[in-house]
Amino acid sequence: MIRALFLLIFSVFTHYTFAQEEKSNTYLKLEERGDYTNGYIITKDHHRINGLIERLNDKLYRVISFVHYDGREIGYRPPDISEYGFNGHRYVSDGDGFYEMIMMGTKISLFIRENNETYLRYDAFNQPGTGIMGSHFNVIKNRSGVMIFVKKTDESEFKRVRLTDFKMNFIPYFQDCQIVVDAIEYDVLTYKDIEDICTLYNTCED
Repeated sequence: MIRALFLLIFSVFTHYTFAQEEKSNTYLKLEERGDYTNGYIITKDHHRINGLIERLNDKLYRVISFVHYDGREIGYRPPDISEYGFNGHRYVSDGDGFYEMIMMGTKISLFIRENNETYLRYDAFNQPGTGIMGSHFNVIKNRSGVMIFVKKTDESEFKRVRLTDFKMNFIPYFQDCQIVVDAIEYDVLTYKDIEDICTLYNTCED
């Protein structure tokens, strides 16, 4: 009886696994197109699903078009999933928007999100062999910038980084790391150095 039950469970599990991995003809055709790339989504219950993501750079912070192995193409918005990623890029959701992770740290991470106002653009590039993102700032004079955010690992809120009132907002935010507080207070590091600030904070001893 136990053996029969075990075989039944194993059979169902095996069938489900292979069904999940089998790619439909629709999927295979889209996979060959240049406007789709391999990626994944993480569901609200932390289940990873691999598939294809359509390359729509102007919408990646609002909605993604995701193709499942069975060929279904579904649009996912921030309330629908907790994360998605492709080609080394990782986007996490707070329920209202997707934030692209630029730097992941043990204590604090750095993110960007699209912006529709004139702002300081944060351009990122991969550092080969490191598995992390590098970055530099460029001022742009149009309406296609991005907003910069930080988030501590023990908090759920994404905190926006602005030039306006930077010291007033971030000296208290980093009050548990005196070396970071001093660097901001005495203009050793400014809002343009937010990546260096995050790196320094991640190395700060408790």
